[in-house]
Amino acid sequence: MATHILILGGGAAGILSALKLSTIKSRYDLEVTLVDPKSYFEYTPGIISVLGTRLDELEKRFEAITQAYETLLPSWGIKFVQGEVEEVNDSEVILTSQTHLAYTYLIVATGSSYPFPFKPTTTQLTYAERLEALRADRASLEAAERVLCVGLGPVGVEMVGELVGTKQLTVVHGGTEVLPRLGGEKFGNKVLSVLKKNHAHVILGEKAEEQPSADGQSTRAFVTDKTHQRLEAEKVYISNGLLPNTRCLVRNYAASLNRGFVRVNEYFQIPGHEKIFCIGDIIDIDEEKLYFTAHMQAVHLFKNLSAILAARSAGQEPTLAPYPGVRLAVVLSIGPSRGITYIDPLVSMVGFGRGSLLAGVMKWCIEKITMEPSIKMWINEGLYFVQKHRTLKAKLD
Repeated sequence: MATHILILGGGAAGILSALKLSTIKSRYDLEVTLVDPKSYFEYTPGIISVLGTRLDELEKRFEAITQAYETLLPSWGIKFVQGEVEEVNDSEVILTSQTHLAYTYLIVATGSSYPFPFKPTTTQLTYAERLEALRADRASLEAAERVLCVGLGPVGVEMVGELVGTKQLTVVHGGTEVLPRLGGEKFGNKVLSVLKKNHAHVILGEKAEEQPSADGQSTRAFVTDKTHQRLEAEKVYISNGLLPNTRCLVRNYAASLNRGFVRVNEYFQIPGHEKIFCIGDIIDIDEEKLYFTAHMQAVHLFKNLSAILAARSAGQEPTLAPYPGVRLAVVLSIGPSRGITYIDPLVSMVGFGRGSLLAGVMKWCIEKITMEPSIKMWINEGLYFVQKHRTLKAKLD
């Protein structure tokens, strides 16, 4: 009887998990199914570059960071089911369509929701719907003279980097530092300097509250909470407010949720439910919610699942490895050709004034690798090997 591994979510963690499992399908008689509400894979870190692309080139750019699941997954022997998950229990997943999907092992990688346009909404489940929404957003951006960005996390930094020099740009960030968990105060100050040198007006340590606007008025107004500055803009981007997509776990696993994030053990299992694994943005661990960390978690989970399957076929108990964590590595774009990079604790690249050209090349390479499944698996396997040994060495030191 085949072992059925069901994966919920086709983002960074889910898609890499599926691809890795496809390489051992025949060895362990696996059936691998991936469920996602969308019909397409979208490389989320590339979406900001789409927003910065001229309207006549936008579709070409969007096409470069998307792949249809129905084309991608079957070629690797993976079944795709488009649908929204209503409920998860210890033996099956129930979709809103009332389709029941039984599983032997379940990987929950449903990711997070983020304000539009950085992630698709529930009305953008097809390629055409998402493309139309992005075109409309780009058109409204082109028409705007003033742009307000709220939040300076990784998404906010990239969005501001895409817009600097093209619009009258104001940024409001509730924290007093920029990217403090990614590269520390020194790195954050360098990033802030790059943004300011590119003529972004940055307000730190304040929150911005939207004010009521008159009917038909295109300008939106915000007021900061401490200095009470009134900020008006024709276009506003909210780049904070990540919410884990764990509604499907509430009915049966509410005790394992902390503010919506899933508490997992060191093997990514929900405690007491050893056949359910959770990875990516939804888990409640002290690690940044990044594409890179999601990939490292997916590789680690694959190794433990491989150990489980091998032990099961031999009639033995598996020996699982605890997740060692990773030393952070982040590459963010600053416009179409530059970027900033921090690789803990060795490398920091921000360039002079407008960002680093080398970091920009690194960002381009990462996107190309991510969109090529075979190369993505190989590269992430190598990165995991390096990260595992660096992390263990750091703990021993």
